[in-house]
Amino acid sequence: MAEEPSLQPITDLDTELGLLNYAESVLDAHDASEKQALHQSARVRYDQMLDASFVEAAINSRRLPFEQLPLLSDASIQEVLGTSTILVNLYLGQSLSGQLTMYLMLLTAEERQIAAISAEGMSNLAVEVASVRHSIQKDPPYGETVTLKALGALQKLYGMLFSRVTEILERLYEAGKRHLCIVPHGPLHFLPFHLLGPGTEPLAARWIVTYLPNLALLNIDSRRPAGPLDRKTGVMAFACAQWHGYESLPEAVEEAVAIARVFGAEPLLEDKFDLDHLVAALSSGKRYVHIAGHGVMDVAAPCFHHVLMAPRHGENQKLYAFQLQGLDLRGIELVTLSSCETALGRFDISDNLRGFPAYLFLCGASAIVGTLWQVESNSAVTFFTQLYARLNDGENRLEAFAHAQRVTRERHPEYRDWGAFCYLGDWTTRKARLKIRSIPGIPSIQFRKG
Repeated sequence: MAEEPSLQPITDLDTELGLLNYAESVLDAHDASEKQALHQSARVRYDQMLDASFVEAAINSRRLPFEQLPLLSDASIQEVLGTSTILVNLYLGQSLSGQLTMYLMLLTAEERQIAAISAEGMSNLAVEVASVRHSIQKDPPYGETVTLKALGALQKLYGMLFSRVTEILERLYEAGKRHLCIVPHGPLHFLPFHLLGPGTEPLAARWIVTYLPNLALLNIDSRRPAGPLDRKTGVMAFACAQWHGYESLPEAVEEAVAIARVFGAEPLLEDKFDLDHLVAALSSGKRYVHIAGHGVMDVAAPCFHHVLMAPRHGENQKLYAFQLQGLDLRGIELVTLSSCETALGRFDISDNLRGFPAYLFLCGASAIVGTLWQVESNSAVTFFTQLYARLNDGENRLEAFAHAQRVTRERHPEYRDWGAFCYLGDWTTRKARLKIRSIPGIPSIQFRKG
């Protein structure tokens, strides 16, 4: 077997990335397993180094005088919630006696309610979340929309998480609240809350359910030194249907064409879905960006979470999460990702998001609609064309999302189909954004074109 390259710690990101190419060339074809292991080792270490750069920036920000720290008070959050929103903030921690406890805070513009729920039965919460996700994606019995196992698990998790606040939620619903914004913690980041319910109807049947991976996303524009860029109304849609080694997706092109047509725009298809066109489009002043195709999650190294672009010279081109860094996405109100697992990522010990959605947020995108698992192509066409038709009609992002979800549920009633799509990030209007100080020292890494 060929000699392996040194795996000593490397401090330069470009050198570390070069190790990936070295891993491809140093090993012979018959050493495929060794090459794959080395390749993944380099990816993981590169990912860890990017994490370290963000942690260092966070530590530096904590050295600021207290009055300069970007803290959010309940009152400042309540100012932007509006009349219809309930912010549901969850935290899995310990009680004063050391018992595992789930803390749940309901925050509206008018009031705050806090519940402490014994979480002794949640010691295997991560396993339960993984199990219910798996069950949802199984084929349901004929005539049913979800397997009995999945339905039972969704009901059980609803009881575990919301039993103490069910009456409060009902009271607030009667008072006109219709939007539940979930701020998850730990393994709950992977739980489809919109599919939970006390009976056979999910929360999404009555509520508009969105997700906020971090409260700071209510003020995404504050992390840039200047105000948001002025962007014209419009959309830029990308799609590709053919790749090497992957199932073809002609529906992806159909979807992008239909979305662009709604806005009177030209989609960028097949060979035009590459890095050069993407970078140019992201700087073109559009408010919405749509990407359709295959997505691939890398749990061990989430900075390599990627979507496939058009093949070039016989090889699939990939847009990795880390390649988004250095781009200025301020003013982009919504990025829609019609690809598998594009709403996922990995969360570190401090509950920081990593992966494709995280890098879009770090670059200034306000909100993302992505998928929680592999998505059926026809349901994706329905959802995203309905979403953009309503945006073009002047509806806000929240209303457009709710309409698209409702129509998709009617036409594709299986939970795994309509339930795959979720809304992440800010939903508020620009005038309602929070006013807090920016976080200095966030690293900016230059965009690489290959």
